[in-house]
Amino acid sequence: MKEKLKYLFLFAYSFLFSQSLICDDFKEGEFIVEYTLFNASFELERKDNIDISKSKNGDVIYGNIEWVNECDYIIKYDSIKMNLNEQMKKLNERGGLLVEFVKIEDSCMYSKMKFFDEDKEGQIIKMYRNSR
Repeated sequence: MKEKLKYLFLFAYSFLFSQSLICDDFKEGEFIVEYTLFNASFELERKDNIDISKSKNGDVIYGNIEWVNECDYIIKYDSIKMNLNEQMKKLNERGGLLVEFVKIEDSCMYSKMKFFDEDKEGQIIKMYRNSR
């Protein structure tokens, strides 16, 4: 009986977290982001087109999201909520950071970011605490 309950639990758990995700699943919620651009990972919270990034050392970066289409978006740094450094100002002046969808696998969206004239690859990983 214990063995059957164990398999039933594993099946239910795998079904819950193996559902196919779509671009909409990455528009709001909590995420872990890894970009080669930053050579580090950080936590990200999105709600109502607001992007709040938190680094491991406590730095917080605020951004505003403009959706280009169902999956691609532009982030501009929020100069009202924080002081922008020169690089942030230049990126905003050039129209912001364009993040383009590549593919979704499991709970991870692979994307590339237009950083000035370079493409930087990254991952946005959906976290399930408080977001389901």
